[in-house]
Amino acid sequence: MSCAAVEEAGAADTDSAGTAPYRVLVDTSVLAPEPLWLWLRAVRKRRKPALELVGTYGVKRELHPALRQIYREYDRGQLHEAARQRILSLTPLDTAGMEQVHRPWVLDPGDVHLDVAAVAAGLDAIVTDDVRAFAEHPERPYRVIRADEFLCEQTEDWTDEDFGAALDHYGMHRAKAVRKIGVEPASGSVSHLLRRSHARRFATRVMRAARRLGR
Repeated sequence: MSCAAVEEAGAADTDSAGTAPYRVLVDTSVLAPEPLWLWLRAVRKRRKPALELVGTYGVKRELHPALRQIYREYDRGQLHEAARQRILSLTPLDTAGMEQVHRPWVLDPGDVHLDVAAVAAGLDAIVTDDVRAFAEHPERPYRVIRADEFLCEQTEDWTDEDFGAALDHYGMHRAKAVRKIGVEPASGSVSHLLRRSHARRFATRVMRAARRLGR
């Protein structure tokens, strides 16, 4: 579903109260890689208030091991800071007291907590690069979508002005993030880093926009 369609549907549901945000739970597989995390932030910045990125305690619990696997050169303090930045960028969802029900469309027991949170909070989607952990099912009330596809959907109607602003936002927050962690930025272009994070289609879109903008 395109973001425009989401906004139109939300307006119909909320009437005079305004457009309901499209609320997505960000899985650790998407939150840990820096390029995906920063681009989700940049897209949300342009989409506000139509898009909300949500995190849970379960995602926070899995984040340190995921970061350690990707950024093996980080020491304990740097891992803590990287995790802190990512968690603070999400809207926290309180999952205390939620019954951990293993529903038939959850194929990986380790991802039950994501399903429980999404169902209980009425979220619209789970953004994850582990889509095989969830089966298609007529009763599943939310979408499961890869980061690459999600970023492409959210930017399908963007102008070069939108991409220019998002590139500025990405660059500013990337510089701030690595400075606080105390590391040098990863080498490579914006599109190269996205490809390394398995967001190839979105990388191509960003590269073409950057070229049109002379960047």
